[in-house]
Amino acid sequence: MAPPPEYIWNHRIHQQWAKEDLSFWRLAFFPRYQRVSVLETLEELLQEEEVSSYAIYEALGLFDIFLRTWLPSQSMERFEKSLNEALQGEYLQLMESFTVTRVLRHHVWDSGDGLAEPPAEILQNRFSDPEIDEINRRAISEERRIDLETQKVIGELPEGEGVKFFTIITSPVYSTTFGAQTRLEKDLLQILDESGIEEPSLYAGSGFGRFVLMGRAPTEEFFEIPRLVTKINELGIYESFTARPYTHICAAEKVLVLTDRILTQEAVGEVDVAQLLRQPESRELEVKASVRLDFKAWLSAYREEPEEREDEAEEDALELVPRDVVANEGVIKAAVGMLNTNGGQILIGALERKRKFGQWRAEDHPLLADYPKDGDYVIVGVNEEERFLKKGIEGFRNQLQEILTSRIEPSPAGLISIFDYEFHGKTVCVLNIQPSTSTWFYRFLGPKEPVKFYVREDGRTVAYAGSEADNYKRAHSRA
Repeated sequence: MAPPPEYIWNHRIHQQWAKEDLSFWRLAFFPRYQRVSVLETLEELLQEEEVSSYAIYEALGLFDIFLRTWLPSQSMERFEKSLNEALQGEYLQLMESFTVTRVLRHHVWDSGDGLAEPPAEILQNRFSDPEIDEINRRAISEERRIDLETQKVIGELPEGEGVKFFTIITSPVYSTTFGAQTRLEKDLLQILDESGIEEPSLYAGSGFGRFVLMGRAPTEEFFEIPRLVTKINELGIYESFTARPYTHICAAEKVLVLTDRILTQEAVGEVDVAQLLRQPESRELEVKASVRLDFKAWLSAYREEPEEREDEAEEDALELVPRDVVANEGVIKAAVGMLNTNGGQILIGALERKRKFGQWRAEDHPLLADYPKDGDYVIVGVNEEERFLKKGIEGFRNQLQEILTSRIEPSPAGLISIFDYEFHGKTVCVLNIQPSTSTWFYRFLGPKEPVKFYVREDGRTVAYAGSEADNYKRAHSRA
């Protein structure tokens, strides 16, 4: 088994440089758990799948193994299939996954005011492959190590002692409101801060729960764990969100296997934004101006002379504001359509030059005069959307992740990856969408709203219902 590394890479480096997503897996074996052969099989599979960062924990109770992986974006379904096939000979009975959409707390990166991350300049300018390889091999000088730790690129992993545990806060039957989840998030962080638990980490996501909390308690203070769980349980219900925790105790003080490496450049796919924008919209490509900002209303309401504006409502329309309907009829609709066909890409942050708003086309519109143009598009970026959020592009990514996982059923976590790129001085966003081989997806806006089934046809997204949807599914069966 590989020894624990002295330090780990920042989660933002995994996301930005390696285009990886963080996932947890819990595995149960019956009628017997063959510890040695299970671990050997797992490590062999992880090497075959080129998973370069993972941790294996042993647990007591129903589940025997917890696996933590950084997987290349969009590879989760393929990895799940390989994991299932590899462990069938080991009496695998249950396998459940959890895909992280946001890292809310991590004991290595806690700064006292949120999570510390590398400067934007480092995140946007990946190190060379030889330098990354040198860091992966722990072959850097002590001076370089200190510099990288100061820059929050890598962090020292503590040699903790005591009882390691996982607490899962379970999912409700229906999607939660954004407000309910935000309040629960805040309360969970406060409970974690007040608990005195060592090595605290908290993740939001979807799968076998909505939150995963990790920590460690000194052996003599074991009962701090049930006290923490009791406090979470007492939070009760937030608008159909049940704060019901389930806790798994690790069987060993130390992680059984832990390795943390960053993929080299040749293993990471990059998007050429300019090339993408030179392609016509198709079944696999959709271009949107924004996730939630109503560009149509903003541009259409503009008049050159103030006196031409008819009333206060028209004056208000001059503001570029976020509206949920824009996301529901735009990015969400297109994403569901691609999930139900062949996958594809949605580029966010560009507006067709020839599209007409009032008396102007986008390319000639006075409000867009200072925006760069490329090919058939005006590049508006997602920068305006960032103004409504607290943490710039990171806040934008978090909100987009939340919108995608809460308004699409079942959750598409692990099938949609979000990347951002600098282009003509603007930040544009690209969603890479991998279709499922086993599941159909629907737009779900709440129990009182109609559920919609969409597919992509050429360059548009269409809704199928009733027998039309049934016929489509029969003709494109998923195992």
